[in-house]
Amino acid sequence: MTPREQVERVLRGGKAEYVPFTAYENKTTPCDAERWLRNNGMCVVYRVDSLKTASPNVKVRISEFEEYGTRKMLVEYETPAGKLTKKSQYQVLDTATGALWHEDEKLWKSKEDYKSIAALIRDREYDPAYDAVIKKQKFLGDGFIVRDGCSCDPIHELMITYMGIENFIMEWNDNRDEVLKLYGLLVADGRKRYKLAAGSPTVMTNVGGNIVFDLLGPEIVEKYMLPNFLEAKEEFKKTGKLMGAHMDANNKLLIDFISRSGLDVVEAFTPSPGTDMTLREGFDAWPDKIIWANFPSAVHLRPDNEVESTAERLLAEAGADKGRLIMGITEDVPNGRWPATFRVILEACRKYGKIV
Repeated sequence: MTPREQVERVLRGGKAEYVPFTAYENKTTPCDAERWLRNNGMCVVYRVDSLKTASPNVKVRISEFEEYGTRKMLVEYETPAGKLTKKSQYQVLDTATGALWHEDEKLWKSKEDYKSIAALIRDREYDPAYDAVIKKQKFLGDGFIVRDGCSCDPIHELMITYMGIENFIMEWNDNRDEVLKLYGLLVADGRKRYKLAAGSPTVMTNVGGNIVFDLLGPEIVEKYMLPNFLEAKEEFKKTGKLMGAHMDANNKLLIDFISRSGLDVVEAFTPSPGTDMTLREGFDAWPDKIIWANFPSAVHLRPDNEVESTAERLLAEAGADKGRLIMGITEDVPNGRWPATFRVILEACRKYGKIV
């Protein structure tokens, strides 16, 4: 089987030859080491957008400027209800892999911005970009799997894209009615997106993730997140699309949510020592789901023999559930370590991860 066939076989509930090893497209760089990895079975996960987005009534202007000796970018949105601005600062941490540090000012700065953000959301229009996805998979070949994403998580969109965590929490307590108006608009906007994503030619779509239960609490997770996941799942059922979410943080308090969420794939699941759950606990908690794991990032800093022993331990923990496991790299890896550690992990998957 080709690397892509191995991954798709697991996602579809079939039997691969061994636990597949994957890495996001920006976690390596073209070189002899990367070529060796792909020639020996590593599948590259190439993330795409299967939708085209347009905002016909919003004007956007982007300019660069210098502030305190640092180059920054200013983005201005002229909406039918008023103007929004944000400043962004980017720094390349690793030119080889393209790892970035960035700091974004949020669009929401005061209560006067609610109407403008509402206008920005209402104006968004979507069309499928399926042909581009098909062409990309054909161009990349069988050493790659193309995967798309589509948010059905308005709460995180409000927190991360528009308001920032601190402003969201303060407004949630002081002006919840206004926040919920934007939430309602984003729910409707999400429906447009995941109905189109359900028809995309990819096997799987990620619909959210990065849920921190300690921050959000049970009411938000139960009342304002779970219904949107379940609604997206109903659309995906119609086309046979698999639904995943990027769950790379502590998941012990989210066991019930993940169980009920409709997710087919717990993507980026990072086992102990990276988080509060072992791989075995993940398989026991979700017997009907695929775990597309992220190899714990901190372990890449350890000697190669410890990387191998960790990979061997994780594969042993999977036990009879190895057929529901994909070993992946979904987070940044310390500079200069990936050529060695990726090879060790791939070889461990082939040696200890054989599917009997």
